[in-house]
Amino acid sequence: MNLGTILLKEAAQNLDEFEVEIEKSTMEFKLDKRVFNVGKDISSTGVSALEVLNNVPSVNVNIEGQISLRGANGVQVLINSKPSVLASEQGKGLGTITADMIEKIEVITNPSAKYEAEGSAGIINIILKKEERRGLNGSISLNTGIPHNHSTGVSLNKRTEKFNLFTQLGIGYRSLPRIKNSRNKNFNSLINLESSGIEYRNELYYNLILGADYYINENSLITLSGSYALEIEDQPSSFLFEMDSNEMEIGRWERNENTVAINPKYQYDLQYANEIKGNEDHTLLASATGNFLVRIKPPYLK
Repeated sequence: MNLGTILLKEAAQNLDEFEVEIEKSTMEFKLDKRVFNVGKDISSTGVSALEVLNNVPSVNVNIEGQISLRGANGVQVLINSKPSVLASEQGKGLGTITADMIEKIEVITNPSAKYEAEGSAGIINIILKKEERRGLNGSISLNTGIPHNHSTGVSLNKRTEKFNLFTQLGIGYRSLPRIKNSRNKNFNSLINLESSGIEYRNELYYNLILGADYYINENSLITLSGSYALEIEDQPSSFLFEMDSNEMEIGRWERNENTVAINPKYQYDLQYANEIKGNEDHTLLASATGNFLVRIKPPYLK
């Protein structure tokens, strides 16, 4: 097929301006830590903080939310460089923090003297975003999994020239079933005891953060915030026991149990931060933190 000569008409257009945007790499290696920039990782979109951590090299999160670093337990998890009620109890509260709320994750395998010695395996520091855009901003995410593992997170803030009011709300629920079977044999009495049944670990958790930032100038900031976390856990179980001797049943009984724990936690933070001009890695920090835990008995146990 011969199409002949095809002529192209010139259509020049003048641009007012163009922008060249440079993004940070997903992973950065620094002298004493590795930094994982969550906002630049497409695979982290719409997931929870626990799932983000599971994508960080050398960090592992099991099905129960326990966090390990290079295969070792005893990891201390910080939020904005401070201990938090949201990062306690095997990281369950982290399931309601969404990736949209996280700026970066710092992995510190050899902590310096400025960190407490609680993390024998290392320290994971989750840095939450500070919204820079003026006006009202927000995000929401929903996560679901099988078996029952659901969570939702909402983040809102109102930013002016000098003030930033922010809040974060998270709600989550998960249920972990375990099927157990056992058989015990006594060779002296020839009595066998078999048990079979199922137990559940049901967890309902909430967290709420309220706070305000006051920008003294472009380098100095004062932040006052409060956190509330509530964990409700119950573990119902049902087991059937059968006893026999010489293949003849001599006993059978059923056991049903339920253990309930209700744990509200509170925390407040007051922090002053001053960024050193010309060096983003150096910041002067002064902070005061307080937290306390209340254990509540279910009504039928009082």
